[in-house]
Amino acid sequence: MFFNPILYLILDCKHLFSDYSIFSQSKDMEWQWLIDPLGWLGSIILVSAYLMVSYDRLSASSLSYQWMNLIGSFLLLINTAFYGAFPSSFVNVVWGIIAIAALHRILTRPTKL
Repeated sequence: MFFNPILYLILDCKHLFSDYSIFSQSKDMEWQWLIDPLGWLGSIILVSAYLMVSYDRLSASSLSYQWMNLIGSFLLLINTAFYGAFPSSFVNVVWGIIAIAALHRILTRPTKL
């Protein structure tokens, strides 16, 4: 059936990448000491950014907020890709693209004299 290979790709992507060292089971423990803190740091950065915008400590159109989103999503992307959580990786890629677009918009905005 046509949808079976697609369903397999969506639900079982980690097996497709098992030949790459970052996704192999034997390498997981070797890199876990680095990957886990990066994931936690990314989470802390994203939650802090959201908290500061929610309580008017930062503006959503500020460079600081967008850089926090970009860095946090990138760190979480490393963590989620390492563990094969590809739906979460996708969200972090989209989050990062939005942050890059917002940074571009902020940086290319004409300045008022």
